[in-house]
Amino acid sequence: MLGEKKQPFDAVQLRPWESGVPVSGLPVLADGNGDTFTDSRAIAEYLDEAHPAPPLMSGDPKSRALSRKWINHFDDCVWRDVTSVVLQERVFRRYTTDADRQPDLPALKLAVQNLREELHGVEDALVRHGWFTASLSLADLTAAAHLSVLDYFGDVPWQQFPAVREWYASIKSRPSFRPLLADQLPGFPPASHYADLDF
Repeated sequence: MLGEKKQPFDAVQLRPWESGVPVSGLPVLADGNGDTFTDSRAIAEYLDEAHPAPPLMSGDPKSRALSRKWINHFDDCVWRDVTSVVLQERVFRRYTTDADRQPDLPALKLAVQNLREELHGVEDALVRHGWFTASLSLADLTAAAHLSVLDYFGDVPWQQFPAVREWYASIKSRPSFRPLLADQLPGFPPASHYADLDF
């Protein structure tokens, strides 16, 4: 959002598996005036109101409701059933008392199945509506952020969902999104296609 709104910022890495870093509180926005905001949805609403150009939540009530529906769906349902499972089993467990435990393969398999079900819904929305809403919105950025995490590990079956792939390629090529593609987790190399704009 800060990139889309052309607002300068410094990114600080916080590791959610380290002591004192509450996972539920990430991300954190410190505005430089002593105010700190947590919760991605609260931060998003604040940024869209504090820096209204370009708007990432439409002024049209129906479009705003549709955006909020997708934002909530990805941040609640997709996070619970897919993204958090992948992160827990592939990454977080290595930094906890479960470090010696092998990944829970049935849980990962179920998460990938859940992802396919979610992508069927996104594919349908894209085919029927062209986008989640009429123009780039916070819903697009939210969905793309989740898919970026999953694509990092090569878990997204892009070939089965051409409309989702085309939509994600358009988000992936935006200047605001490219810095995310340069991020890497030490010890976890990304899928070979992860940073490619033509994948």
